Amino acid sequence: DHMGGIRTYAHEGATIITHQHNRSYYQEVLRARPWLLKPDRYSLFPPEEWSEGYVFETVSEKYVLADDSRRVEIHNMQGLNHVEGMLAIYLPEDKILIQADLYSPPIPGTAARQPSNSNLNLYRNIQRLKLDVETIVPIHGRPGSMSQFVEYLGK
Repeated sequence: DHMGGIRTYAHEGATIITHQHNRSYYQEVLRARPWLLKPDRYSLFPPEEWSEGYVFETVSEKYVLADDSRRVEIHNMQGLNHVEGMLAIYLPEDKILIQADLYSPPIPGTAARQPSNSNLNLYRNIQRLKLDVETIVPIHGRPGSMSQFVEYLGK
């Protein structure tokens, strides 16, 4: 569910950034071959040559995108049971961490579940990377504060 539209973005010339562990899978998904049931732009209008297919950047531990006014850090989340090669985005100026599947704040008015291994692992990665996080933004769910996350974990 996190790769929806990747072939369209690649077709439009977007640079694809992923962890090096995912490279071969992404290459398979981005092969210029027809998708017969629901053809997408990439299969309807394939690149003329394989080398023109897409721009690919891989991350090992950290990747930084920056200009004169903004810095975006992409970090590998280590030690996950959920998946190998998951990345999180950190916006240092805003103190925002964007991540998928590792934590979503409990819905107000509902009983909080026990913290999962993924929740604890996210906390360990934030500590390991020394990220100064104020807000955690999940891909699925609503944003929450770091203090709310720490309280949820019982730290």
